[in-house]
Amino acid sequence: MAHLPNRLTYHSGQTRPLLPHNHHFVNKTCEEAYMKCAEYEQHVAGADSRLDNPTSGVFARMLGYLISEAFCDRSQMYIAKQILAYSKIDGGLYKLANIYAMHIVKRFMLKEDVASSQSYKDMAEDIADEEDPDTGTLGLMERIESQKFKCAVTKATDIDQLNSERASNESMHESDSGCHLRCVHLIPRFDDSDTSLILDQNPPEGQSPLTLYKIWFTYFCICIEDMVPSEYSGLYNSPANTLAVSSEVAAHINSLTVWLDRDTNPETNNMDSTFDAALDLAYLTSEEVDKYPQRVIFDEMPMPSLLHLRLCASMARVAIWSGLKNYLLGLEGDVSEKE
Repeated sequence: MAHLPNRLTYHSGQTRPLLPHNHHFVNKTCEEAYMKCAEYEQHVAGADSRLDNPTSGVFARMLGYLISEAFCDRSQMYIAKQILAYSKIDGGLYKLANIYAMHIVKRFMLKEDVASSQSYKDMAEDIADEEDPDTGTLGLMERIESQKFKCAVTKATDIDQLNSERASNESMHESDSGCHLRCVHLIPRFDDSDTSLILDQNPPEGQSPLTLYKIWFTYFCICIEDMVPSEYSGLYNSPANTLAVSSEVAAHINSLTVWLDRDTNPETNNMDSTFDAALDLAYLTSEEVDKYPQRVIFDEMPMPSLLHLRLCASMARVAIWSGLKNYLLGLEGDVSEKE
């Protein structure tokens, strides 16, 4: 593992305090909001008893990193103005942080179960006798076909496709790597009810009610209606929002243990179609780490939306550095135990 220091690695067990000199701010308003979060982090035990718990430090850091890791200037200004507005009311920052933790970052972290998603072979068998195949299934099949049946990260070939090639090509070796491909989504899915969901009916004075739709549209430039799977909207299952990867890689991407990043490495940011394979060392063994390349290059396959990749990476950094990832996984563990 001599190459490990050169990798883009993070450790969710080691949170990073908010340090203003490490970041670029669009203007003084954004810097002021970030400093407000840093102050909140340092003085979490305030007049509101809800702040006197370990969650407060996590939430404070998360708000700060939502500013510093915003993917564009508009996003940074939007969250900064919200933070300043909510900081003026008692318990406001905790309220705002809880909204973003549960309705924004959590959606990126806890997406659909990879084990229940279909392989290419399963999808092909399901639509073989259908006169009008499901558009979502066709979109996922299109993504896998466009990648020539290879995992976007490890480049291993789908095992069914590999066996088919072996049967017709005597020059292939049994040692050629194979995997079970699954399509992983970069931006999570939404339901029809989410498009009108009000997250805060009583916002600070001068602010309109906070809706899920507005947050995603303003902070992420994502229209959540496009991420509601339906016969009319194919974006959710389209090649723009999916990657075909091995089932193991897909599970890691969904839990933000592995993601594709280019914004934190200037060298990669200047290379076309090239991304760093970012790893959360707290959830990967040394053997698993060795399976991942240092860089992922989309050379023989179309890239998904660059915006979607950037947003996924941005939320991964927010979750890792703030400690929110471990907090959310802890909540899921508590729910599982009760069930």
